[in-house]
Amino acid sequence: MKRSTLFAFALFSALAVGPAQAQQAAPQVTGKQGYVTLKSDTKFGDTVLKRGTYLIQHEMTNGRHVLTFWQLGDPSLAQEYSDQAFIGAPVSEPCSLETLSGRVKHTEVETVPDGTLGRIEKVEIKGETVAHTFGS
Repeated sequence: MKRSTLFAFALFSALAVGPAQAQQAAPQVTGKQGYVTLKSDTKFGDTVLKRGTYLIQHEMTNGRHVLTFWQLGDPSLAQEYSDQAFIGAPVSEPCSLETLSGRVKHTEVETVPDGTLGRIEKVEIKGETVAHTFGS
């Protein structure tokens, strides 16, 4: 009797996930994480990242390479309240990969001028063998 109840629950749960939800794949972590401090507001795709320290993560979403930035919050609050670890929502942009000749020694962000701000053009994350490039 327990098996049939469990099976019915599993089947109901699978059917309850609609087609729109089934198409949304959760991001899959594929690369290393890095930390970078932006000394001024900087464009990343259509978003302006405020100055501050960010956690950067390379992921795969729906078969595409994506780089995500999370702005770090107050570290003293983050230890006590996990919801204070980050400020705002993460910002993700599709990227292309450029193979490098060796492993990256330091996480770095390269920018190009874009109006009065800089625009992120390339990101290298410590320990990876690829650079993440954006734009044209």
